[in-house]
Amino acid sequence: MKKQSVFTALMKSAGLALLFIASQFLASLIAQSILTYRLALQNGTEDLYERLIEANNANVYLIMILSGLIFVGLLFLIWHKDAKKNGVLHAGAPDFLIAGTALGFGAFYIASLIIAVLSLLPAVTASQEAYMEQQNAIAAAQTSLLPELVYVVLFGPIVEELLCRGAILGTLKKSMSPAWAITLSALVFALIHGNLYQIVFTLPLGLLLGALAHVSGSVWPSVALHCAFNFSNYLMQPQYLGLSSDTATMIYSIIATVFFVIHIPLGIVFFVRALRRHKNDCPSEEKEGNVMPAPSHLIVGLGNPGDRYENTRHNSGFIALDYIAERLGVRLDRLRYQSLTADAVVAGKKVLLMKPQTFMNLSGDAVSAAAAFYHIPPENILVLADDINFAPGVFRIRTAGSSGGHNGLRDIAQKIGSESFPRVKIGVGQKPDGWDLAQFVLSKFPPADLSAVLAAREDIFQTALLFCQGDLPRAASLYNGKPHA
Repeated sequence: MKKQSVFTALMKSAGLALLFIASQFLASLIAQSILTYRLALQNGTEDLYERLIEANNANVYLIMILSGLIFVGLLFLIWHKDAKKNGVLHAGAPDFLIAGTALGFGAFYIASLIIAVLSLLPAVTASQEAYMEQQNAIAAAQTSLLPELVYVVLFGPIVEELLCRGAILGTLKKSMSPAWAITLSALVFALIHGNLYQIVFTLPLGLLLGALAHVSGSVWPSVALHCAFNFSNYLMQPQYLGLSSDTATMIYSIIATVFFVIHIPLGIVFFVRALRRHKNDCPSEEKEGNVMPAPSHLIVGLGNPGDRYENTRHNSGFIALDYIAERLGVRLDRLRYQSLTADAVVAGKKVLLMKPQTFMNLSGDAVSAAAAFYHIPPENILVLADDINFAPGVFRIRTAGSSGGHNGLRDIAQKIGSESFPRVKIGVGQKPDGWDLAQFVLSKFPPADLSAVLAAREDIFQTALLFCQGDLPRAASLYNGKPHA
């Protein structure tokens, strides 16, 4: 199942990259149609092809802005639910934003050194010459620097970061280690630039951007780094200010040195500072130099991975665990034990939250792997699962017992070798006559039933707290059979 999940993530990422390319093609098609019509009206069809090339060069950044707008609109329709779940669009810690900006200015100097070294290779030199020839033709046709600045310094970085460090990195991290996800997203980032000259420095830049996005948990620090990196391209080329070549060379040397000497250390200082604050704010990390003990408890939400199963009855455990993670201030975004996981501290105990990605019938593979690694006994494993015997908005707590026909609970009992693990049975309603059981539990909640299940989440969260405190009987007395609406 894990291989299939990785394959799915790769296909989704490839689809997102193709969506980006298709947006550029669509914007170009729209622009060509408009420009051809205008040029034909103005001066007929004589030399139309040559005039169209000049018009394209003069409007290239407006066309790229249009393609970005098309892409962002399509991406929002496809990705906005995942973005909301993963929290990658939240502002991020200010120190990460400052670190990204400083590192972006300093990184341009390092990129220049990489280009200088790799330009010794004939293929890179040829690609650089072709790229510069194209850019010179575009620059000669421009009547204003404003569209170029808007796209290159601001809009372009936002679009590319939403694609590579937002959608693609977030998709890949669900099915592979962060290191592999960062590497593959950086490769996509490099390849979409389309030429060897840019690939040689955008690949290491993509690794830096991906690492920053992963550690900060937000796409905006990488946007800040990307914007600063692109803006430094103009600051380090003073000919844009109309200066002589000798003066420009002298100023370039001064600016490059200042940027490297000041901004790289400044970025590192703020990055380390942000990491320390992040660790102090996150109960799952080290504090004051003391490593927190291994998890003593597991809280497992059962369900099936993938958008097609979202808000289905069988995913009630996922719904409840997502809320528990939100209330504890953690994100279920680390892939371990074939599960999306998060660490939290509850009542002084370290707890591992798990959403198995093995599909329901193999939930025991994930749970048994984590329990065996951390030597967690069955009585310290709380499982959240759907149950057709109770109405939506009602749940019951059991400290042990049979699976009751639930495939996920049965597999866990078989794999850990015990039925003595507590569970929260979340009501999803009884199967209507004539319905197949699998068809029913894999169907989506009607709005009223979903609202009732959502209303029960706070009491399920309180149950999880009492479980960690060793007082599950109290939770049962408070919440068993309690209706929620």
